[in-house]
Order: sequence, then C-alpha cells, then structure tokens
Amino acid sequence: MTTTPAPDPASIPFSVDPERTARILLAAAIEPGNIDLGRLIRTHGAITLLRLLFTDAASLPHTDFAALTRLRDRAVPLLTTEHTTGILQAIRDADLTVITPSDHCWPHQVNDLGDAAPIVLFARGDRELLTEPGLTGICGARAATGYGAYVATELTEGLVAHGDVIVASGSYGIAADAHRAALTAGGKTIAVLAGGLDRPYPSGHHDLFDRIVRAGGLLLSEAPPTLAPTRWRFQRRSRLLAVLTHHIVIVEAGARSGTLRLAEYAAELGTPLGVVPGPVTSAASTGCHMLIRDHGATLVTGPADVIALEHTNTVTSERSDYPALNSLTALKADWEDDPHLTPAQRRTLHALSDEETQDALTQAARTVQDTFYSLFDTVRSDTTQTLLTRHSADT
Repeated sequence: MTTTPAPDPASIPFSVDPERTARILLAAAIEPGNIDLGRLIRTHGAITLLRLLFTDAASLPHTDFAALTRLRDRAVPLLTTEHTTGILQAIRDADLTVITPSDHCWPHQVNDLGDAAPIVLFARGDRELLTEPGLTGICGARAATGYGAYVATELTEGLVAHGDVIVASGSYGIAADAHRAALTAGGKTIAVLAGGLDRPYPSGHHDLFDRIVRAGGLLLSEAPPTLAPTRWRFQRRSRLLAVLTHHIVIVEAGARSGTLRLAEYAAELGTPLGVVPGPVTSAASTGCHMLIRDHGATLVTGPADVIALEHTNTVTSERSDYPALNSLTALKADWEDDPHLTPAQRRTLHALSDEETQDALTQAARTVQDTFYSLFDTVRSDTTQTLLTRHSADT
C-alpha cells in the first residue's frame, strides 16, 4: 500500500517524551472514548499505533486490522505536520500539563472505563489534586433556582471543611455555585471541561477558571487544545466526571436535564450518588425526585449525608462477618495466611504500591459484584416464569 510518512513523535518540536506526544496526537485526531483506539494502544502502545496508521501492518501479529482501518480513515487526514505542531504549540502557549497513565498523578479510577478510558488528560493547575481521596462531584441544573444555589453553597462549604475536593463541570448554575463556594471557603476545586483548555467553555467563566487555578485548583479536560465542546464531548465529560469522583451529589435537575445522564453513568460505574430533594412544586427538582423514587439514589439534606456516602463506595458482602470485597487490609492479611505463596512471592506482592493493588482489587470486586447481580436477574426471571407457568396451569 502507498502511504504518507507517519509523524515521528521523537522529532516533533517540544517533544521530550515520544509516548506522551504520540498520545497527544492520537487524541487530537480521534474522538475520546473510541474503543478501537483504546484496544490498539493497549496491544501495541501509542508510538507503534501512530506509525501503524501510516504503514503496512500485515506482518504484525495480534493486530485488529478492521479496527486499524477504521482509525486510519478518521485519523490520517488530521495528522498533518501543520495540525500536529499546532496542537503542541497550543499546549505550550496555554501552559498546560499533559498527564498519561505512566504519571504518578494519573487518576487510576478512570481505568474502570476499560478500552473507552482516556488515553491522555490535559490539565492546568495542581494536578496532584487528582490523587486526593475525597473527590466529591457536585452537579445540577444550569438554570439553577435560588434554592438550588443556596443548597449547593451550603453543601460545598461543609464538604470543604471536611477536607473534600469539589469537582464540577465549570458550567453555569449549580456547578459554578459549587466552584465559587469552594473558593470562598478556602478549599480546592476541579473543573472538568468538555473542550480544549486553551479556550475554556463557557467563555463567560474565564475569570472563574483563572480564580480556580490561582487558588491551587485544577482545570481538566480529555480534549486537546483547539477542540471546541460538542454534544459528544459534553457526554464524554459527564462520563469522566462520574468515574473521576468518589461520590456525586445532584442538587437540582429537571425531568429532561442533562444531569440525569451523569446519574446514569454513575450507576453504571458504581459511583455512589446522592440527590437533594426540592419543593414538590419546583420543575427544577423533578429529575431529583425521580432519581430518589425510582432509582434508589440516596437522599441528601446536608453535608453529613454526603460524607456518609464516602463509606458506601466499597463492594460489601451480605454477611456481616465478611470484610468488604475490596478491603486492602483483608487482602494483605490473606497473603500472610496463604500456604501456596512462597516467601519470594509475598515479598513481590508487598513491594507493590497500595494504589496499584487497590486498583486491581477493586476491578476484581466489581467483576464479582456484576456476576452476583446477574444471578439476581436469573432469580427474578425464574420466579416470573414459575408464576406464569403456575398461573397457566391453574387456568
């Protein structure tokens, strides 16, 4: 096949880390959340994948050629020298930090998204906040009422006093109220944006975004600079918020609010969800009431209820004499008691970081939980069929 030369990450200006640069270029050419992209990076690495887009990969083993072809069709037209150097220049001009999975501050919880996980994150501000244990999402309607703004402020102030980092979308309404309240209370806050950080959206919050950074907070995006927010990128931002935070509170949401999509993502990912009720006459709280009534969201009336959510993010056993499935303490105790482990294997395991071990343990626990819930589905299905059969026999 006839191809054009691949951009060489090692030869592009400002590149001191070819793997990091390759991830930037791939993110600039292919929309976040592309499963083909995630799978091929996992198989080949970003540098090799970038070159595969421009070369014949027929002799390379373990290559998904259909996926590679799909990526070529999307990426190659955008991977011009002008475009790629422009992206890297924009990163430098905006003084952005590029975070990849090899960095110590990479938020490992995003790996729960599997092959749809971010391949790179762009940041402005204190990226160490991503490693904080109390990342609390506060979300809600853009057209917030006075009641919603008051509750968001009160919740945020209490959570900041507790030491939580407030995570929100930087949008108008409840999110902005939460950011401002965190700053006023002397806390830290993270704004997760849908577009590139060189022109953060909404533009009307330019001063707010600068305040967040100056106060030691963080602006974060999955989108490279120069990319404008789109409907798809807003959805991806919601999913990133849901997986990044340790628990989420929705303050106000109408019956058709986009915030309800965030609640769906939280449910899919197992992120504990709290919801603030509102006046029964308020359309701005209809979605909140639906989440509480129909979807089992935890009712939140103050900071103490949100703090209690922090203790629900473990996968627990029905038997009280069993520890949580993702208990790190219990796992390490098992290592000491396991007669099948050699002393060398125990030393290897104990030398691992708690972060890596907890990440693997939580993934395994969620797999067990999914299997457990699927058995519940079978029980309900079998019960339904039994009743129908019985009813049919009786009639």
